[in-house]
Amino acid sequence: MAGHHCPANLAMIMCVQDEEQFLAAHLAYHRHLGVERAYVYLDRCGPSTRNLLDRYPWVHTIVRDYHDRHLVLHQMACADDALQRARAEGFTWLMHLDADEFALAEEVASVSDAAGSLPAMLADVPADTLQVRLGSREVVPLRGMADQPFWKLTYFQGRGVIIRDLQDPLTGEIHRLQRWLGHDRGKSIVRTAADVQAADSHVWTVNQHCRLPRKQELPTAYRGHCHHFVVVSATHWLAKYRKLARVDPPRWPRGKPVEFPKQCWKEASLGMTDADAARYFETWIALSRSDLEPFVRRGVVVEETLVERILTSIMPA
Repeated sequence: MAGHHCPANLAMIMCVQDEEQFLAAHLAYHRHLGVERAYVYLDRCGPSTRNLLDRYPWVHTIVRDYHDRHLVLHQMACADDALQRARAEGFTWLMHLDADEFALAEEVASVSDAAGSLPAMLADVPADTLQVRLGSREVVPLRGMADQPFWKLTYFQGRGVIIRDLQDPLTGEIHRLQRWLGHDRGKSIVRTAADVQAADSHVWTVNQHCRLPRKQELPTAYRGHCHHFVVVSATHWLAKYRKLARVDPPRWPRGKPVEFPKQCWKEASLGMTDADAARYFETWIALSRSDLEPFVRRGVVVEETLVERILTSIMPA
């Protein structure tokens, strides 16, 4: 029988490859929101990343270099391992995020309200619900923000899409982009007592004891949001897609081609200089505030400042 207000304690899993631009903010932010343990899987990370993570006694680092044919398979294997660790430590929920994703419970309006908000949200989930889905909010990169902390970007797509032209940097061809730059699938928090395994990096499925399971819908609640800082600057864009180009093939694990613009960005990044990337980013990816106005009027883009206010309040000046 469904119950409410059960105690909830929350762990988190994250796979990183030198994500130092986000790591300190990510850990401080989610600690503020009630995460008690982070399992951080290190893929060929340098000493500066390890030294940073060593400053957080509640973070467990696991060295697990990427060997799978697909990055998503690596992330799934890490998530399954983290689920076992979270169970062993007595955590009731496990949240799977990337370093550039920032979760937030619904109906949180202030910095003080955000403290401990994720376990409070989970405590009210019925006992027969095995998974909580966090809806996606994708950041809109703005021109002239390269010298600002990433969290100063406060415009997000949540409902609808900024439809615009985008150049393929490999061919020069112009495409009409009618999708987000990243994904709109959100992320999830799973009940550790459930007999599940990762279906991909977004959701969980019934445990099938195999490497690439079939996706089967779990009893799921839809609560909260995941703010995705998918690309925030030319430097971030270039580093991100160079890393992906070196580890990820042009097809997803089930055979579907990687979509535009992700695949062409991966390939183009390997031949770009920093100056090339800056020109491309400012011309085609970042928008001006005036560019945003029609999308704001239609509600496609909304200004959301709470993540920025939380990070400004807890991060060193």
